[in-house]
Amino acid sequence: LFSSSQKTEQRDTEKEVMTQQLIAAFGGEKNILSLGACITRLRIEVKDLDLADQQRLKALGAAGVIIAGNNVQAIFGPRSETLMQQMQNLLTQTEQGENPAPQERPLKQTEQRNSKKSKQLSPKQRQQRSQWIAALGSADNIIRLEPCALTRLRVQLKDAALIDEKRLKEEGVQAIVPVGDDLFHLLIGLD
Repeated sequence: LFSSSQKTEQRDTEKEVMTQQLIAAFGGEKNILSLGACITRLRIEVKDLDLADQQRLKALGAAGVIIAGNNVQAIFGPRSETLMQQMQNLLTQTEQGENPAPQERPLKQTEQRNSKKSKQLSPKQRQQRSQWIAALGSADNIIRLEPCALTRLRVQLKDAALIDEKRLKEEGVQAIVPVGDDLFHLLIGLD
């Protein structure tokens, strides 16, 4: 049914989603001061403990969460070191500009700057783009929409409650990953 490259791409997408969800559960990129791990625990120093979501960490597979000072220790067992490394890699990509930190930029400006690229879209792609914008609550709800990796879009919304996740998935978005209160990554694959 699936080729080995498709299976590998699916596993990579799942790892990336998990990594982004972990970062969000620790309060987002800007809340993480340092990363560490031991044999069974992720040890994350955070700026604001109130931004760390213990229930979300447990929902992601942590057997328990321990707070010690400004450190959040999430018990993930022997995969803790791997999870820490994946988080470090994603945060490093952000710092190096491969996955740049968001900058305030109105959607209209982004559309104007990318208008030449838009002309290269097929009719199907233009239709899909229109459907995605509608599922994000309309162009008026979008503060910023930009690519942040080959298979991912970063979108900042005025009102996150207007996002229609079901419709986005019906229109080809593989996953919607919250990375902040109003900031999401849309995993769209290579198509």
